[in-house]
Amino acid sequence: MLDVTARGGKTSTGAQVYNPQDSTGDILGKSFAHVLEGIMPNVVPAEVKNLNPANMQFEPSRFARGVVGSVAPGVINPKDKLGRERKLSEEMFRVFTGVTPMQFDPEFALRINAGRLQRAQTDAKRIFNSVIDDGNLTADQMVRAYQRANDRKRVVDEQYFQVIEDLQTLGMSKGQIRKLLKQNKIGGADQIMRGRFEPFKLTDDARRKMRNAGNSEIYKQTRGPLRDIYKELRATKLTRDEEPAPQPQPSPNRFGDPIRLNMQVPQPGPLPQPTPNRFGDPTRRNAQVDPRLIPDPRTRELLNP
Repeated sequence: MLDVTARGGKTSTGAQVYNPQDSTGDILGKSFAHVLEGIMPNVVPAEVKNLNPANMQFEPSRFARGVVGSVAPGVINPKDKLGRERKLSEEMFRVFTGVTPMQFDPEFALRINAGRLQRAQTDAKRIFNSVIDDGNLTADQMVRAYQRANDRKRVVDEQYFQVIEDLQTLGMSKGQIRKLLKQNKIGGADQIMRGRFEPFKLTDDARRKMRNAGNSEIYKQTRGPLRDIYKELRATKLTRDEEPAPQPQPSPNRFGDPIRLNMQVPQPGPLPQPTPNRFGDPTRRNAQVDPRLIPDPRTRELLNP
């Protein structure tokens, strides 16, 4: 229910239940079929993908693919539309225990995530492309839209970079990743695999849209600032997931000891010099004696002339 309401037609893993561009009937039919699929018993041999009478769709369930497909692959293909093969032993285990074994396929994860992130890159670019043909566009608005679009693209590219890094950790090589992306016609990963951010460029099509909207003068005014933003961002590197910040190390103190804290030790100053007393003797301090301690006035006069 959350998938078709609060999540707007997407599952918690990002899979799409329906396309927002579908007709109202298809959205309702796919939504109801999705809810129904969640409560139907595992042994039901079919999955309903759309309950709209005008476009009703049925597919073999994973149970049917695992059981019938293992015995008679010519009748039902054991692989689903995403290429995942359902096996008899796994499906029987799932039916009798209620536990669904989860398998991680690195190639499948790359295809799904790379396609999703490529679409997110396109959505980020629309932040800029949506303003360039505005008849009331100002130079400041154009520069800010370009900056926002690249800020959003950087967030997407860093997610993309992390996916590739994780898959390499799981054993996939960069060559395998490049080959799989090429086979599935997924672009936008060349600079990401090098760990560098590639900002958007102003394409010929974008300049043509600006010219048709009468914004050629705006382009001339912003060409320099846009170029500066591009150069500044292009020199930056993509970052991985946040790691614990390293503990600050004490810097060497004036004795060259890196273990001790760099405490400032006060330098000894010159010792105070005694002022000469009335007899010209510089070795004695010109101390004043508290007269209250001397009861005899004559003695006070001798000590404190």
